[in-house]
Amino acid sequence: MADMDFVKSVKPTYRLDWPSEGEGLRFINTTATGVTITQLGRWVITGNSRKHIMGIYTGLIFNNPVASGIIDCSGAPTGFNYVTLPEPYTVNAGIN
Repeated sequence: MADMDFVKSVKPTYRLDWPSEGEGLRFINTTATGVTITQLGRWVITGNSRKHIMGIYTGLIFNNPVASGIIDCSGAPTGFNYVTLPEPYTVNAGIN
């Protein structure tokens, strides 16, 4: 399977200040083959200088990621910023 983006566009209209960890997107692999994830990303807004832990979790408890990395937004331009995972993570067919 060729490389492809999970999120293709974003319309940043406001800033979200979530009080807890574990916010994000749910990915369900509906293909007939495994999907390998090599990078995780987030949208950076002007003035964001924090470091953000990005992770892949296999359940509803957000304290044990199966893959993770840190995105340092300090000095990053507005737009998507990515972290390459230490090892690729594969989501098998039919798994979420």
